[in-house]
Order: sequence, then C-alpha cells, then structure tokens
Amino acid sequence: MLNERANTDLEGHKSLSKYWPYITLPANIAIGPISALIILQILALNGNVLDASYAITLGTAITIPASYFWGKISDIYNSRRRQILVSYIGITICIASLFFSKSVLEIIIAYMALNFFSIANATPLNLLVMESTKKEHWPSTFSKLQTISSVGITLGFVVAVFATTSTSLSNLILLLVTASIISILMSNKLVWSPPIKATRLSIIKNSFAFISRMLMHPIISVQEPTSKFFERIFKLKRVSKRLEHTNYITLLYISGFIFFAGSAILYTIYPAGLSQYGLKESSVFFVLLFALILQTSTFFYSGRYVESHLTHRIIKRSLIFRAVCYLLLAISFIFLTGNSFFFANVIFYALASGVAYSFYYTASYSLVFKELKGIDKGSGLGLYSTITSLGTLVGAYLSGQLAYNYGYGATFIMAGSLIFLTFYIYTLMPNRQVEKKGAVLVAV
Repeated sequence: MLNERANTDLEGHKSLSKYWPYITLPANIAIGPISALIILQILALNGNVLDASYAITLGTAITIPASYFWGKISDIYNSRRRQILVSYIGITICIASLFFSKSVLEIIIAYMALNFFSIANATPLNLLVMESTKKEHWPSTFSKLQTISSVGITLGFVVAVFATTSTSLSNLILLLVTASIISILMSNKLVWSPPIKATRLSIIKNSFAFISRMLMHPIISVQEPTSKFFERIFKLKRVSKRLEHTNYITLLYISGFIFFAGSAILYTIYPAGLSQYGLKESSVFFVLLFALILQTSTFFYSGRYVESHLTHRIIKRSLIFRAVCYLLLAISFIFLTGNSFFFANVIFYALASGVAYSFYYTASYSLVFKELKGIDKGSGLGLYSTITSLGTLVGAYLSGQLAYNYGYGATFIMAGSLIFLTFYIYTLMPNRQVEKKGAVLVAV
C-alpha cells in the first residue's frame, strides 16, 4: 500500500526539497491573468466579442483531450520532474509567442497551446505530495500547495494592474514570461522523483487530494466509464414524489453542467464587456483582482464551514446569491456609466465570483465525492469533471453569440437565469444529509 510504504520508505532516499511547492508560485503569476490578457489583446487588434468567445471556447476545448493525454503520460513514464519541466517550458514558449502575435488567429493558437501545456503539471504536482509526504501530513501539504498557487495567481493580477497602468500589454507579457522562466529554473533545482510511485487513482481516493487537484484544473481523467457504470448512474430510480424516474446522481451531473454553462456565459466575455464599456486595461484587471482576492480568502474559510453545515443548504444559498449578483451585473451594464458602473462591477462581481463561487465549488464537489462512494469513483469523478467542462465549453461559445446579437445586459440575465435553474434542480433533490453535533453525516 502507498500509505504504508510512505511511512517507512521515505527515510534514506534522496528526498524532495521542502521548498518544492514554491515552484508553482512564479508559474501561477504567469498564468493567472492570461485569459483576460488575451481578450484585451484581441480587442486591441480590432477583434470583437465573438473573437474573444471563440478564443476562450477553443482554449477550453483543448483541455479535455489534454487532461486525458497528460494523465496517461504521468502513469506511463512516472517522471514527475520531467513532466513538470515540459509543462513550464511549454507555458513559457506559448506566453512568449503572444508577444509576437499580430492577428487574432495567432493569439487563439497560442492560447490553445498554453492551455494544453498548463494541464500537464496538475497531476504530477498532486502526486508528488502523496509520494513525498506521510499520509498524516497530506492535508497540510495539499493546503500549502494550493495556498502558494492561489497567491501566485493573485500576484499575477497585481502585476497586471500595475503593468497596464504604466505600460503596455506587450511589456506585461514580457514580465509574465520572466516569471515562468523562474519556475523552470526552480523545478530543475528543487524537484526530484521520489522512490514511491502513486497513480491517478490515489488522488480520487483521498478527498484532500481530489479537491486540490480540481482546484488546479477542473478536469481529471482516471478511468474510462464502462457501459455497466452508465447503467448504474443513469438508471431509473424513484428518489422523490416529484421526480419519480430520475436518479439522484444524474441530477448532480445535470446541475453541474447547467451551473458551469451559466457561469461561462458571464465570465468568458466579462473582461471584453468591461473594456468595451470604457474601462481602461488596468481597471479591468483590478475588477478581476478584487474578486480573486475575495475568492482566495473565502476558500480558506469555506472548507471548514462546509464540514460543519448542511451541504445542500450551503449550495442552494450560494446559488441564489450568485444568481442575484449576476442580475445586478446585468443591470449595471444596462443602466450605469462612469464611476458608478466601475464600483458596481467591483462589488457585485467580487460577491458572485468570490464569495458565492467558493462556497458552491467546495460544497458541490464535497457532495459529489460523498455520493459516489457506492459507485466506481474513478469513472464517476472523471465523468463529472468532463460534464462540467462541457458545460463551460457550451457557455463560452454561447456567450459571444448572445453578447454580439443581444448585448451584455441580456447575456448576463441569461447567465443568471441558468444559475437560478441550477438552484431549482437542487430544490427538487432530496436532502440526503442530517446535521448532528456540527458534523455533516450522509444519511443511510
């Protein structure tokens, strides 16, 4: 067993430096503001919201096969260091290519390649935690890894705000390339392949590992679902008087698809909307930065809160809160201008993407993780992440079409409506949890 070997075999081998998680800091500085940057870069080249939507859609699409590809690579070659280096080198080259991009097509190709390489490091980083740390230290090490990554992304937006205040997007790209190169050098120095080898199945067997992996990238490919698995997932089963022929887990999957589609409809084109409504590049990055700071700080609290409260109740409240904020953002795009528009977006986007999203994300993945206990968990979690990614893909594509034809206000109303629909699905689902002495128990 991996855990037993980790308690006995780690001693005496050339181990990882205790500072190895910090290799993710400069890389996340580089990656953090990229999505917003390429949208602003497209607009600067006289592209429109449709072009921005296509870029995010294609960038999202490439992550689905990339997750499968890099997952297989991590199992076959078992060289965490090499795969991390390939990832960071690929990221560096792709960001550098943005500096030389002179057309929308070149930007889209560079962004797709960047997303392809950025996924490569997620699995080996999480496996390194499990291979180099004793089981009792996994929670703290996963927390440390996620904290460093979150700080890196936040610092990336801080760099973007200040860089675009005093200089151009091109110079910002050079700063991000420099940060990525630092991660390459740190990885080469600090990362070694431990003697104990874990597989992707190890990740989905531990909730800390699973949540950490999904926060790094929300797609995980572990096992290919069998026909028997689909039979169990989508079988007809009476779960309530209102839904006589629908399986509980099926509803979780459907709600995840709708939620991420609605979310993608808003955030895909949101930076383009802010820019086209008159905000400077630095102001666009500031709106996103403020939301990210609130999201990061809320994530630290949300995990403990979810552990001691009813998951269903948290999900429903966060969905209502997020939907209302989306509608308020729509109103700001329809009626407000100038400073009132700027401050309204700073507040409502931060509440929607910071507070509401953090609680929903933590609670929903916790619920899915628990509900798949009696089913093939590898296939179930892989299918759920794929379905939510497809939701993101559909939402990203629709966002550009809706905004181009009907405007940003109407598009954000549609996004909010889908979040309300997700809430409605949860009201139809039976609450299979009971609260007892501050703990969440799954009802039998």
